[in-house]
Amino acid sequence: MKPLQKVFAMAPVRRALNSVRQALYPVLVIVALSWAAPVQADVSLKFGMYASEKPTLLVGQFRPLLNYLEQAMRKDLAEPVTIEFHVASSYDGCIKKLAEGEVDFARLGPASFLKAKQMTPGIEVLALENDGGDKVFQGVIFSRADSGLKRLIDLKGKRFAFGDPNSTAGRYLSQLSLKRAGVRASDLAGYEYLGRHDRVAEAVWSGAFAAGAVKEDVFERMQKEGRAVQLLARMKNVTGPWAARAGISPSVLASLRRTLLGMHDPAVLAAFGKEGFLPFVAGDLDLVSQAIHENEQFFR
Repeated sequence: MKPLQKVFAMAPVRRALNSVRQALYPVLVIVALSWAAPVQADVSLKFGMYASEKPTLLVGQFRPLLNYLEQAMRKDLAEPVTIEFHVASSYDGCIKKLAEGEVDFARLGPASFLKAKQMTPGIEVLALENDGGDKVFQGVIFSRADSGLKRLIDLKGKRFAFGDPNSTAGRYLSQLSLKRAGVRASDLAGYEYLGRHDRVAEAVWSGAFAAGAVKEDVFERMQKEGRAVQLLARMKNVTGPWAARAGISPSVLASLRRTLLGMHDPAVLAAFGKEGFLPFVAGDLDLVSQAIHENEQFFR
């Protein structure tokens, strides 16, 4: 074959090779970029809690803490982190959201956590709130100072305001305290579950109920406001567990736990009203488990 004929014979081959190169070029670029700079996926989390008090009050208390978690976890995981805040209108609503995985982590009361754990065993405690260096704080049974009530036994024949049916202090611990003092449901003139602690406080102050059960900080707030209230009993309670849903990414679970336990920002903690978090160990919730176990006796 003559040289010129060879050139023309090779032309189709060259055109075919060029077409292959052009087709493969975008693929090669994508592969090269994926090796050079791996794409990072945002970590988008949903945080849940129930409205134990006015939702606006809770947002002001907990949003700074969630902002801190976003920033600290971003450094810890080397990935963008965002946290949505969801406040359920009821205790049951928050329990269900955590048990069914609709939120990634939540702040619950001890009794509510135990119920969620019973529904979905894979739920894990991240940490317990630190209240003055301890994992315990106080619930309160109180009345108006002018009620004439001094002891729990004086509540026979009176109306009592409980919190939510799933509330640790607002239901289980207060009913246990009444039962041990000799007052059962049938001894009361009546009782109701009012949900939020602030609603219980207002109902007792208005005279609609002779006494009620609230968190200690709600009782102390009433005192600071100048309301004359009478302490009838204190109830030892466990601080709030923060828990993660079943099946959450192990790396996110570990980062959440590390970040909570390492929290130290004074401004965040001041808004939160706690000293931070403490590790959870087996047995921390035993007193609440016992109160739930004995609860039926209050209604006999």
